[in-house]
Amino acid sequence: MLRTAVLALLVAVSAAVPATAASLPAVSSGERPGPPLLYAPPADAPELSVKAPFSAAPLLVSGSEGYRAGEYLYQDYLFDDRGADTSPGRGSRGEGREDIAAATAGDVLYPTADRYAGNAADLAEFRVKALPDALVYRITLTTAKAPDTAVVGIGIDADRSGGAPVPWPKGAGITSPGLDHFITAWGTGGEVDGVALPAGAVEMDTTSNQMTIRVP
Repeated sequence: MLRTAVLALLVAVSAAVPATAASLPAVSSGERPGPPLLYAPPADAPELSVKAPFSAAPLLVSGSEGYRAGEYLYQDYLFDDRGADTSPGRGSRGEGREDIAAATAGDVLYPTADRYAGNAADLAEFRVKALPDALVYRITLTTAKAPDTAVVGIGIDADRSGGAPVPWPKGAGITSPGLDHFITAWGTGGEVDGVALPAGAVEMDTTSNQMTIRVP
């Protein structure tokens, strides 16, 4: 079984807690303060759903990682998919506003087709769990309008020794030091080191935006 050393990004999504009557001031009309929405229970977010074989609750803190219930989880930042910084200066992606943290530097833009929605490669959560017969990965995307819009790449440094830069497959155009294995998956299939995964090993749920990859 491969031991993984994976660097991923993750997003934090916090659910609002409905107000209780005791926590709010009284008003002379006798009506509850605020709009009805203030008293509604938190909405269900399909992107935060957890399905077998996974069971750990999401971290809900952007940029955090941890081990829960035998699973490794990483939570990325939402809507931070600005593309690679391929040229000096400000990025070429039009935001229509100034980023309060830092100016956009990315220069790679999405295709304009509706299926990409300007957000199809934005990671929300990454998690992995070891089973007796497989490693199971789950990647949650912020947007998924079609099963095969996004391609996911996972690089594995099996011996954790680092080394010379290794190019990622499928013409990704990037290199990383010391990677020994590559998992490449899209919503309708996948492969490990160029060898196709079995039928059904990759599943994409466009309601929860979650891709599940089972590697024997």
